[in-house]
Parts: sequence; structure tokens; C-alpha cells
Amino acid sequence: MGSRFVELPRNKWHWHPSPVPGQIVYLTTVDAEETVNVSPKSWISMGSFDPPVVGFGCREDHQTLINAVARGRFTINFPTAEQADKSFAMASVPRQDRLRAAGFTLEASAVDEVAHLAECPAYAECTIHDITRLPGGAVFVWGVIDVVAVLRWIGELKPAEAYAALSPAFFLEPGVVARLGPISRPDA
Repeated sequence: MGSRFVELPRNKWHWHPSPVPGQIVYLTTVDAEETVNVSPKSWISMGSFDPPVVGFGCREDHQTLINAVARGRFTINFPTAEQADKSFAMASVPRQDRLRAAGFTLEASAVDEVAHLAECPAYAECTIHDITRLPGGAVFVWGVIDVVAVLRWIGELKPAEAYAALSPAFFLEPGVVARLGPISRPDA
């Protein structure tokens, strides 16, 4: 009798189904010429509550990493599921056309560094704390959150309504995205 489990390939791009979803976000960074780069990412994670530390993964040669290291800062924009769908439109156009292709506009930073996307319901402005080099030319960048903001009206809602309004989306595998399902409160 065989195992109940089927081993997935080593390369996550080929996992089906993937047991490791990644929240879709847009990172904004600024280059030496003051040009804002917007890049969709789905490898993010919290590392600490207090101080709040969050990280993202990318390749060493990505413009996102180059800009973040040069400035020591990056901003994570948290789109709704509908806005996350625009990541596919962004992927097919040159970097300088991504904002226009996705229909996003920039709004000034609270700490005068890296702008956030005005249409996203939440963002976090971060200062780089550490960079972990990973096998295969990848890195994970950890940043201390200096400013985190959510749209005022969402912050006034009860938890189930607030998370429904934030409407995060998660990358599962190429071409497959999921929304957050109903929330539960185990202590209730």
C-alpha cells in the first residue's frame, strides 16, 4: 500500500496545489533619479510584533532590491483582491508604465521618503533592518515598520467587516489567486 501523500516538485512554481499561499502586495521603492518603481510581490511575512518587522522576498537583481538598499527604505502597499488582479497587467508592461497600466496614483510618504499607492486601503513604510541571502540568488529583506496606515472608515469597522473591506488576495500557484475566506474567532 502506497503513501497517502504525493511529493511535490522542489521548485515552488510547479506545486499543485500549493500549501504555501503568499499575500499579494505592491512594493514601492525609489531609485537614484527619484523614479518610483512599483513591483508586485507575494512573499511577505511578519517577523516581530514590537517593534513591528515585516519582510519580503525577491531576487538579488530586482530593481526593488536595488532601490530599497540604496535608500534603506521601501513601502508595502496592501491592495484589495480586485486591485491585486492588476498585478497581471503590471507584469506585461515595462517598469516605467506599471502605475499607468494598473491605474494607481502615488501619494506622498508620511516620512518623506517612498510614496504609497493612494488607491490601496493600507500601506506600511519601512526602514531596512536586515537582508538574508538565500540559495539561488534570492534574498529576504526585513524592515522595521515606521508608519502603518489603514483607511479611516475600515479602521472603524468590526473585525469581520474590516477584513472583508481590506479584501486581501493570495498567490497560490501560477494563474491561481485566492481571497480571504470568512474569519473566525476561536475564543468566541
